[in-house]
Amino acid sequence: MKPRKAQRFGLRFRIFFSGGTLEGEGTVTDISKTGCKVECDTEVRPGTDLELHVFMPDHNWPMKVEQAKVRWVRGRTFGLEFTQLRPTERERLRRFTANLELGRGH
Repeated sequence: MKPRKAQRFGLRFRIFFSGGTLEGEGTVTDISKTGCKVECDTEVRPGTDLELHVFMPDHNWPMKVEQAKVRWVRGRTFGLEFTQLRPTERERLRRFTANLELGRGH
């Protein structure tokens, strides 16, 4: 088992995703600077590239991830690696996770 690239934080908020003909909505159950874990009823496959709209509690509008790759799937849960983010969105995610690290919550 490879060690995690970044600390993960358990919380719950909405996510919309799409890629090709696939569209879905789910719940983020943990997040880090490099990815997140999602629970949903939509079937996804490892290796699929998705565009994400993540409704984090730090803003009224979603964080847009231009590209994320499905790294693993277990039942109704799957892991995403953020592979392409605009610099402003990457900074927003960095600040969000830094606040969680410091215990300032969401």
